[in-house]
Amino acid sequence: MQTLIVVGLIFCISYLFTRPIFGSHLSLLGFRYLFFSGAEFLLVGYLIGPHGLELVPAPIVASLDPILHLALGWAGLMFGLQFKWKSVRLYPVGRYAWSFAQALTATALVGLGVWLLFPLLFPGSSSAAALRAAAIIGICAGPTAPSSIHYFSRVFGIKGRVIRLLKFVVGVDGIPAVILLGLFSVFLRPAGLRLGEGLAEWKWLVVATALGVLLGALLTALIELEFSRAELLLFVLGAVGLASGLAQALNLSAVYLTFLMGVTTANTAWHCEEVHKVAAYGEKPLYLTFLVLAGTLLVFDDLRVLALVVTLVVLRAAGKLLGNSVWPTVSSEPEVESPFMGLALLSQGAFSIVLAVDFYFLLEPDPDHGVWAGTITTAVLVGVLVNEVLSPLFIRRLIPGPDNAREETS
Repeated sequence: MQTLIVVGLIFCISYLFTRPIFGSHLSLLGFRYLFFSGAEFLLVGYLIGPHGLELVPAPIVASLDPILHLALGWAGLMFGLQFKWKSVRLYPVGRYAWSFAQALTATALVGLGVWLLFPLLFPGSSSAAALRAAAIIGICAGPTAPSSIHYFSRVFGIKGRVIRLLKFVVGVDGIPAVILLGLFSVFLRPAGLRLGEGLAEWKWLVVATALGVLLGALLTALIELEFSRAELLLFVLGAVGLASGLAQALNLSAVYLTFLMGVTTANTAWHCEEVHKVAAYGEKPLYLTFLVLAGTLLVFDDLRVLALVVTLVVLRAAGKLLGNSVWPTVSSEPEVESPFMGLALLSQGAFSIVLAVDFYFLLEPDPDHGVWAGTITTAVLVGVLVNEVLSPLFIRRLIPGPDNAREETS
C-alpha cells in the first residue's frame, strides 16, 4: 500500500507540472534556459530518496523497479516510432553516415577516457568492471537532445539550412547508442545469471532482436482491430509492459526491445500515427515520474563522481567538436562553414538519462554492482545537467540569429 501511495503522489505531481515545465507560457524565472526538459526533477528524486532525506526509503525504491522499466520501454517505443521507412529514405545515406560517425566519435573518446581513469578511481577493480563503466558512460555520451535545437532555434529566432541539418543530426544520433546498448546487454552480461546461463552471446542477441520484432508485430495486429482511443492506449500500455517485463526477466535492454518494437510497428501498421499520438499523450507525465524515480539512484557523497563528470563533459565536447568538424568538407552540405558546429550539440537530454538507468538495471546481477554502478550512473545524470547548462550558451554564440531574435519574455 505504501508503494502505491508513493507512486500515486509522484505521478500526480508530475502530471500537474507537465504544462509549466514543457509549456511556453511560464518563464520559470529564467530557468527554462538552463533546464528546459524537466531534468531538475532528478534533484527532487535525490532529495526524497534513500541518499537524501530518505522520505522514500531504499525498500520502497527497490519495489518501484517495474515502474522504471515501464518508463524505459515507453521511451524506447517513442524513439522507434519515429523511423518510418518512407521518411527515412528521404535523406541521403551520407547524411546518416556522418551523423552516426559523430555520435560514435564522442562515444569512443569518452569511453577511452573513462576506461583509463577507472582503475585510478576504483583500485583493485577488475578489467571487466572498467570495460562496463567505459561502455556505460561512453554510450550515454553519444546522443544529443533534439529538444535543445528545436527549443533554442525558436527562442533565438535561428533559421536556415544549417539549423535544419542540426535538427536531423540530433534526431538520428541516438540510433548508434541503442544498437550499442543492445550489444552491451548480451556481450557484457554479468556472470552468474540463472536464466540461459549457457546460451552463447550471439544467440542472446538473436533472442533480443526477435523479441522486439515479434512484439512489434503483435502490437500491429492489435491496433489493426476496431478500437477506440482508450482501447488503443491499453494496447500500447500492455505491449510496452510485456516488453519491459520480458527485458527485466531475461536481463536484456528494455530500450533496445521496445525500440525494435516501435520501428516494426511504424513500418507495418496502418494506424502507426495514432499509436504515436497515444504514446506521446502519456509521455510527459511518465517522463517526469521517471526522472523523480531515477533521481533516487543518485549518490552525491562520492567525490569520484566529480572526476567522472569532468571527464564526461570535457571529452564529450571534444568528441562532438571532432566528430562534426568534417561537415564543411561534405560536398552535399555546402552551407556548413564552421568547423565548430559540434559545440552546438552539447545537450544530452532525456535519452541519455534513459540509457544510464537501463544500464543500471542490466548490471544489477553483477556482484560488484553496489561498488561502482551508483557512482557511474550518478556521473552520467550529473553530466546531463551540466551539459544542459552549457548547451544554450554555445548554441547562441555559434549560430547567431537575426538582430531582432525573439527573447523569451513570457
